[in-house]
Amino acid sequence: MRLSFILHERHLQYFFLFIFGFCSITQAIAGDNDCEAFSLTENGGSMTNVPVRDQGNLGTCYAYTAASAIDAWRFSARPPGDLRFHTSPHAAAIAERINRNPSARKDSRVALNPGHAPIDSGVEIASVNAVKQHGACSYEALGANFGNSIYHKNPSSFWVLLQNFYDFYHKQYIDALKSGNEKEALKILNAARNTLGSQLCLANLNPKLKTFDDIKQMKSFLLSDDIFDGLKILSDRICAGQTIKLPPEFPDKPNVFIGSLIPIPGALGNPKAKRLIFDRMISAMLNFKNRQPLMIAYNSKVFSDPHAGSMADHSSLIIGRRRLTDGRCGYLIRNSWGTDGGGLGDTDRVDKNGDILVAAEDLIRSLDRVSVLPPQGEEYKPPEDLYAGVDEIMTSFYNSLSTGPLPKEDPLRKPRRRRWWGI
Repeated sequence: MRLSFILHERHLQYFFLFIFGFCSITQAIAGDNDCEAFSLTENGGSMTNVPVRDQGNLGTCYAYTAASAIDAWRFSARPPGDLRFHTSPHAAAIAERINRNPSARKDSRVALNPGHAPIDSGVEIASVNAVKQHGACSYEALGANFGNSIYHKNPSSFWVLLQNFYDFYHKQYIDALKSGNEKEALKILNAARNTLGSQLCLANLNPKLKTFDDIKQMKSFLLSDDIFDGLKILSDRICAGQTIKLPPEFPDKPNVFIGSLIPIPGALGNPKAKRLIFDRMISAMLNFKNRQPLMIAYNSKVFSDPHAGSMADHSSLIIGRRRLTDGRCGYLIRNSWGTDGGGLGDTDRVDKNGDILVAAEDLIRSLDRVSVLPPQGEEYKPPEDLYAGVDEIMTSFYNSLSTGPLPKEDPLRKPRRRRWWGI
């Protein structure tokens, strides 16, 4: 069938730029020649005492990533943090919400579909900063409560329960107070206390959760401006003194590198250029005597599709590096999907801990950002040669398409009318 359209010359150039930019490259690049094998779970590494967790059906990968990075820093500091207590990902998620401004809190609730937990979806860097500011309940006090409960395999339903409970009784209580009916308000408080206590008791949760017998705390819970303040009150009560407080030496904030801020036009969409930049950045972030895991935000489809783009929907940790069976360099990823690697345990890429080995070029293609908490007493030094050679790569690439010199603007980002080929 004859096509009844004619492509403008510049449109063809952009089309081939798009195709080339997202195709895999087969030639060897610098990162594969420097593939020092290591794992932070071995030989006393910073992840040695950080266990594998399973987020279940919660969308809290960001909080699990943050909690593990915090514990890796704590346990490798001098003196080390108390190994008996780990940072609760659920508490880290609540802290991240508490740190948001009111409009952002509201937006986070509106963005969630019905049935989603109020702590679903967040940013790992923001969660770390929030825990530093507010502290966090220990996993042993909060998260471990789910171990023998009906919420063990479905923790999301627990947070949805609290969300619905708050929405129902908060409105009733506020309406009673506004009407001046103190007797009705007290009746609602008692009903709320008894209802929550009985629901948690039926769930077979830890005794600390089975009753909410302090009427003043229930009053504070229902008077909270939103569910997140209420959850903080509840988690603090459950925590009962087992709070993770970070020492003054803990970094003010992680060092962060965001791919979308690469200043060289076209580099983000060019696999070779992006690989060169991120390999250097990752190497710099691992260049500590006391290595720390790297927090990453990336496209989780990379585990099934090596050519997945960088539309980030997941957070994890880089905790090691070694070669794959095909000789390529790979990064070892600590996920929050349990010891079977989220169902990938039947492949040779998953070790006994559930950590997943991913080819460096595939992971970097899917990366949006990478960050690190500098270890105690060491200073992060960004690579001086981060962009060295990238201009040459892009110039050679554009010349190969006969587009002339490097464009002043990135054609992949320049606003333009959408065409049939998606450019």
